[in-house]
Amino acid sequence: MSILRPSKEEILDHLRTSVITEAGKRTGFLGTTVPKLNVVRRVQQGQKLSFNEPYLALILQGTKKTYIADKSFTYTAGDIVITNLSLSSRTIVQEASSERPFLSIVLTLDLLILSDVARRYGFDAFEEADSSAMAVSQADNDFLLAFARMSSLLEKEQNGIPLDRLYYEELMLRLLASDLGSLALEIVSPDSRVSKITKAIDILKKDYKESIRIGRLADASNLSLSSFNRQFKALTGTTPLQYQKQLRLHEADRLLRFEKRSVSQAAFSVGYSSLAQFSGDYKKFFGQLPSQVSVG
Repeated sequence: MSILRPSKEEILDHLRTSVITEAGKRTGFLGTTVPKLNVVRRVQQGQKLSFNEPYLALILQGTKKTYIADKSFTYTAGDIVITNLSLSSRTIVQEASSERPFLSIVLTLDLLILSDVARRYGFDAFEEADSSAMAVSQADNDFLLAFARMSSLLEKEQNGIPLDRLYYEELMLRLLASDLGSLALEIVSPDSRVSKITKAIDILKKDYKESIRIGRLADASNLSLSSFNRQFKALTGTTPLQYQKQLRLHEADRLLRFEKRSVSQAAFSVGYSSLAQFSGDYKKFFGQLPSQVSVG
């Protein structure tokens, strides 16, 4: 990579090399030794249902398409992607192979750091973004170089200097100053729709196994019942009860696949009282019966 004025493609090539070196032959969403920094390597095209916390991602190679309810977002090399809510989504890797894998860098959004950076640098006013909780934009060279500085920590020791915090703050600052800044600022602005709905989502994530009154969620969001239902649907693409069901199904899927629980154990662990209801909901959501996963 040219030291003085690297081109966009030079920076992306450098980042691809870093991610390939870090991932090796591993595939999937991979944590690293650098806090909040993750890498993704996928070698097969295909569809995946996942539940994601708010994140900022840079796409390095390949193409993905993400569906959130009835909206879709396509992104490719050089794009940055942000989600500002905890959401279930369906993602299709459209371009990936062993020779040319899909590659990306994913930063977990630390809301305390993001809020601190916004306060220190005067990002205290925001315009409500559109109704979507996800957005895609092209990264400029300065943004790419900030990602390169962060990813350089995969290759060298910090020697007691908290460079990860410094580089992470720079990325948050560049995010706030970009055309995606409104979505980022909505997360940490207490009067925004996103912050209000996040309070309800926090309850749903904490008590997803229990029966939850919609009025309790509306009260936590400081919204009337009708306004809460309307804003929740606009941002998440679903209703609170459907969102809770998605949480249950994602957790049940994790128990089946990674903890090798039986179907009944998974169902009852996430709050279902009927195996038939669980199996029907699971098949409708994931496209196969839970018993097929359990014996797979």
